[in-house]
Order: sequence, then C-alpha cells, then structure tokens
Amino acid sequence: MNVHLKKVTYEVIDEQTTKANIFNADSPFLSHEYFSILGEVPSHYGDFFVVYCDGRENGVIYIGHSSEGIGSLLFKQGFVNQTGTRRYDQLWIEYNGLLGQPSNNGAIAEAVLRYAFEKGYVRFSVSMTIEADIWENAATKLGASYSKSQTVGYTKSLEGLATLEDVISTLSKNTRAKIRKSIKLLDASQDDISLSEAKFTDEILDYFSCLRKNHIEKWQNTIEGSGFQNTFFDNNLLRLLIQYPDYIKILKVQCAEKVLGYSIYMLRNECAYFYCSGINSKLTLGKIKPGYILHCKAMSYFAKRGIKVYDFMGGESQYKRSLSDNTVVFKTVEITSPHFKGKIFSLIQKIKCFILPGN
Repeated sequence: MNVHLKKVTYEVIDEQTTKANIFNADSPFLSHEYFSILGEVPSHYGDFFVVYCDGRENGVIYIGHSSEGIGSLLFKQGFVNQTGTRRYDQLWIEYNGLLGQPSNNGAIAEAVLRYAFEKGYVRFSVSMTIEADIWENAATKLGASYSKSQTVGYTKSLEGLATLEDVISTLSKNTRAKIRKSIKLLDASQDDISLSEAKFTDEILDYFSCLRKNHIEKWQNTIEGSGFQNTFFDNNLLRLLIQYPDYIKILKVQCAEKVLGYSIYMLRNECAYFYCSGINSKLTLGKIKPGYILHCKAMSYFAKRGIKVYDFMGGESQYKRSLSDNTVVFKTVEITSPHFKGKIFSLIQKIKCFILPGN
C-alpha cells in the first residue's frame, strides 16, 4: 500500500474533518469539533496533513513539534495531535490517533514516523491512545526504539439506569452509604436533587463562569494549576460549548437551593465523556460528597436520554473507582529516532536520569 502525507492549511482540514468525522464515532477527540481547537494554535507549532492511501483520502492528522536545546545541540520532537507546549496542550486529548478510516492505521503510523524521522525529530510521542500496538509495530519496522507508560480510565454502564436511585443502587455498600449520608447532611432527599442543562448562550455563559470560578478555587495553588487560568484553554472550551451544542454540554446540579457544582461533557456514539467539573467547595468540608451526587445525577440524566456509557476518562481517582464498573487502559508511546541524532538524544537522556534520578 502506498501511503503519503500532504501538508495542508487548516481551511482545507476543516472541510476534510467534516467528511472524515463519521469514521471515528468512538472518540470525541478525533472529531471535526475537537480539531477546530488545533486550528486555533499558531501555525508555527505544527502542521495539518491529509493522509492518502493508494491515492485516496483516508484521514487527517496534526503533527505538532517543539525543540529542546541541550548544550549547543538542538533536538526537535514531534507529537500526534498535540504541540508539546503546555499552553496549547492543556486542552488535553484522549483516545488519540488518526481522524479518518481506521483500516489502514498500521501503514499510516509507519508513514507518519518516516515523515517525523526525515524531518529530524529525535523523539515522536503519541499520548493517551488505545492503539499503542500500531505505533509500536511501526517503530519496530523502522528500527526505532520506544518506551511506553499507561494511564487507567474508568467507565460506567448506564443500561437500565433511569433514576438517581437506580444509579446509587448499583454501587458498593460503602459508596451508597456515603452518597445517602451526604444527601441527609444537606437536609434533603433524593427528590431535592435536580439537574439543568444550559441550552442558550446566556445560560452557557453563566454556568461556565461559575464552573471556572469553582475550578480555579480548587486547583490554582496546585502544581498543575487550573486550565481556566490559561486563556487558550478557557476561550476555546467556551467556544466549543457555544458553537457545537450537540457535541459538548454543560450541566448544573443542585440540592434544593444549594448548587453542588457544574460539569462539562463531550457526547459521542451514545457515550457521555466527562471532561471537567467545578464543585462548590463550601460543601466539600466534612462528610458531604457533592461530586459523587453530581456524577450520579448526571448518569441518570444521560441514561434517560439514551446514553449507554458514562466515561470518566483517564486519571486515577478514588471517586472514579467508586462510581465506575469498567476500565480503559490508555498508553503513551515515545518513539526515539533510529538515526544518529536520535541515539545521541537517547544517550543524553539516560545520562541525565543517572545523574538526576527521578527526573
């Protein structure tokens, strides 16, 4: 099979992603909507490509790049659908891969790696993919070495869950007790738990502002910080909510007059993908679990609308383990060029790890 990549502008990609959208029904990130975020990244951080297989358009991919100087040497690194720059990558991607027809992914991965190595990239990264074997096999064919790490994601089946009680009853005895005690401590009953979806622009702006405030309050003093302090993250997430209301939703969950929090979801192929939330920190003290209640109410809300799976996505957390019934394993693959400069880069990294263990 003859596979080649053709560099194009985002305007061309915008049309191509619309055509290719149908082939990646299982990933909200491999979509026309999500790729519009990459279209907002300054062009010198990466390039869009149409992938051709035997002369026919097969899909699209974004290859971002960054540089690292070590002494007098400059090493370029490449990334699939990311830039390698925190400002633009904080709107993270999961279920990463090619936007397009999946049948030729092995040959396409090999063509992408060939391109990367020809361009002088010493390392090429594919983060949070469930198709790591495709990239590993392509690397092996080209004589490249690779390393990988994994992150566990969590999901919950929504089959047959029409009410809040239906959801709670599927959980462990300990988790059920935590949620019911939380509702009792709020001087409420399950009937007092309500959910509303922002459907108009003024509602979206209001909910988004409140979620942002809660999220910053919780995360601003951590190492990661809050994405909402990043204007690229903030502006583009809000743009998606306004521009693509069928793709992404923002919800508010209350207990009587008390707002428990807000949450954002991407919707794809009968699955609700939980992206982020802003929980009311005033209610998180003591034994009240507003986040647990929010997720359970959201599950029943989506289940009644025909959604079959609630996906917490990647990242280890006690609440995800407690509320889920299945797991997904994401892998990040880092492939080192087999060329001389790639070997030098690899050697330097090993020396750095030896001198500064833990880095």
